[in-house]
Amino acid sequence: MSRIRLFRIVIPIVLLLFVAAVALTLRSRPPRGAAGADASADQGSRMEGFRFSDFVQGRRRLLVQAKVGRVDDQGAFEVDEVERFEVDREDQSPLLLTATRGAGSGAQGKRVVRLEGGVTLRDDDADLDLDIPTVEIDQVNGVVRSLGAVRLKGQAWTGGADAVVYSLKGAPTEVASLSLDGPDGGHLTAHRVLIPPGSRTLTLLGDVDASQGGMSLRADSVVLQRRPDGRLESVTATPAVTGSASGLGGGLAGFVAREFRALWDENGKIVAVSMSGAAKVQHERGALAADRIEAHALEPSGTIAVAASGQVVASGPAQHGNAQLKSETLHASLDAKGVVSDGLATGDVRFEGEGTVGEAAEARVTSLDPSGTVTLRASPEIRARLANGRIRIVADTIVSDVKGAKLVADGRVEATLLPASGIQPVRASPMFAATEAVHFVSTSLESQNAGARLLFRGDVRGWQGDRTLSADEVELVQEGEVLIATGHVATRMPRQSARAATEADFVQVGAEKLAYRGKAHTAEYEGGVRVRQAEGWLQAPRVLATLAEGGPGLREIQAVEGVRFEYRTPGDRGVPSTATGEGDRAIYDTVARVLRVFGDKGPATVRSTGPKGGITVGRVLRYEVDSGALEVESGARDRSTIQTPKN
Repeated sequence: MSRIRLFRIVIPIVLLLFVAAVALTLRSRPPRGAAGADASADQGSRMEGFRFSDFVQGRRRLLVQAKVGRVDDQGAFEVDEVERFEVDREDQSPLLLTATRGAGSGAQGKRVVRLEGGVTLRDDDADLDLDIPTVEIDQVNGVVRSLGAVRLKGQAWTGGADAVVYSLKGAPTEVASLSLDGPDGGHLTAHRVLIPPGSRTLTLLGDVDASQGGMSLRADSVVLQRRPDGRLESVTATPAVTGSASGLGGGLAGFVAREFRALWDENGKIVAVSMSGAAKVQHERGALAADRIEAHALEPSGTIAVAASGQVVASGPAQHGNAQLKSETLHASLDAKGVVSDGLATGDVRFEGEGTVGEAAEARVTSLDPSGTVTLRASPEIRARLANGRIRIVADTIVSDVKGAKLVADGRVEATLLPASGIQPVRASPMFAATEAVHFVSTSLESQNAGARLLFRGDVRGWQGDRTLSADEVELVQEGEVLIATGHVATRMPRQSARAATEADFVQVGAEKLAYRGKAHTAEYEGGVRVRQAEGWLQAPRVLATLAEGGPGLREIQAVEGVRFEYRTPGDRGVPSTATGEGDRAIYDTVARVLRVFGDKGPATVRSTGPKGGITVGRVLRYEVDSGALEVESGARDRSTIQTPKN
């Protein structure tokens, strides 16, 4: 059999167990009542080339071969320079021993023998030599005992034990107080070792401590399973396991668990490790704790597949503090440098770190390098949520790069932009103010430059207090407080900064596009623009709204490229009047509530109804919305002003 090669932590254990197994197989111990080796010379004739055997029911139970020996009529014997002492065992190969001298007594099959003077054993398979001062063989009680310290020596490992006890009746072999030392800092100790007959299982009990090559393992019980060729197949340690490994992922890792299990392939290489029961791995790159942690080697890349389940907590240092992930399960790949990739966390996933907090039913990480992405997915019970800086996002799916610079959310997106810190409240403009939270819902959201640019798509609706916005697409740019809305745009804003109480306090605008620039205090509408107020409406291809700076909400509305309008006033004695008209452009002063209509290419026209209604034409017409009074600031042919009677 080729020499056994063990892997890291278990190398010492395997060699130790083989040594113990060999020692147990090749040594026996007689009871204290055995005849001493100094039997008198009158017990039998002295013979050279001494040899005799005991046969019971056709089976050889004992073989003694020595250079010199004597035996009497009662079967008592003495031997010197014992070359071969063979003791039969039930369902096992016989024990083979050598010694300087020995003596025994009793009937065949019931011998009591004592071997002394440096009992030795050679194990070629394990490449070990065993030295035992004295061995007692008791066929009556079916045991073989060592007396004195047992020495173990191999080509690479040396050590000893306090005692070895073999059974001749099928009970496990026992080794007491085992200690071995080997190359590369190898060391193994245990209070007891049990080797069941005919089994390839070895059990180490009591303060088991194994270390080699920068790895260590400590436990109360360690069970080793060997392959038919003697190579190690598995190691199971319980119930309170601790250990460490250097050079793993570029640093030192420590671990604890109630159970530790490792598997080897037929070539002697570790292929799988599992820990269960409050398992935890601590590394300079972070920590992983769970009810169960498993690792499998992936050939030929050398990558390790890691799986954790049950109350999983993964944590590690981030650029600014620590980051933590909690879930029910976690799967990931780990390369030799400790770089994580293809991570998947499921079951009530929660995480925080680097100013980001989130939760989801599932989280997937492609890698943690700059090109990696993190994907959060919702379930019917748990939405995907992410909070970073001023942004709060809820969606069915959220995909972000590792640095959080770019983010895409899809499916029933809900987003909140919190007020910017350090900004003092002011009398707000009609569009969204930086001092209040803004809420959006949409089909999707794309964030770039860590939230500096936000793009909402698909049935977008936004609101801040009583201000509302809807469109097919809305883009927010932090610099300049820019908002661009396109497709079926509709806004609803109060006339003034105070909260609106009734529908008459709002101005509603519909268009195909809106460009809002907060720092410039302008909102430009394009494409079939229609402005609706309680007293009427105004329609034009393009409308520019100028917003007040800290005063009333809307300051001025300019409509260009062809204007049509209709306004209503109560009139005298409860008889309402209506003014409709058109022009090339119009300017509405929201404070004075005056509409001026311009005829740049042709005369502007206003049609009035009521008791004294009529048609007024001029280059510039001035209409007072509250009173219905109409003035011609510039006539169609001259510069005269015409005042119409109040309707």
